[in-house]
Amino acid sequence: YKNGSFGAQIGTTHFGSDELKRVREEIDAKIKQEKEIQRQKEEEETKKKRDIPEFTITIADSFLLKEPIKVIKNLINEANLEVTKDNLKIVMMDPANVAMVIFTLQSSAAVEWKVPKDFLMPLNLTNFNSIIKNAKSSDLVTLSKGEGDKLKITLAGKTRREFQIPIIKDF
Repeated sequence: YKNGSFGAQIGTTHFGSDELKRVREEIDAKIKQEKEIQRQKEEEETKKKRDIPEFTITIADSFLLKEPIKVIKNLINEANLEVTKDNLKIVMMDPANVAMVIFTLQSSAAVEWKVPKDFLMPLNLTNFNSIIKNAKSSDLVTLSKGEGDKLKITLAGKTRREFQIPIIKDF
């Protein structure tokens, strides 16, 4: 402390309070810029994952999807279905942050599993359940990409019924 100003000695260079403030502002600006770049990368990655490819998942035993969704929709109304080449997964906390839902349907449980790339599919589980609850135990349940931003659900048994539900855009 000299003559009413603060300063720091680094190596042989002396920085006054104005220079320290300028350096701190430069560092803060650089950190802010790096955080923004990271946020944009994460946003881009999420956007890529939400780009839903043409896919087909057919399950012979409707119970494998019907019963878990019936229970899960009572805990959470909306969920991200993470669809990969190996499984369909829901991992979500309930709105009260009391319970965590972890549901996985392995590709080996399906009679057909054509998923060209991993993606996220945010859905309203109440809407989803309202369709699959009508599946009979003998029905094949097929999930595939519908028109636009919709999930196509086909229930096929003695009769064939097709439904489409919207995929949530901003989830």
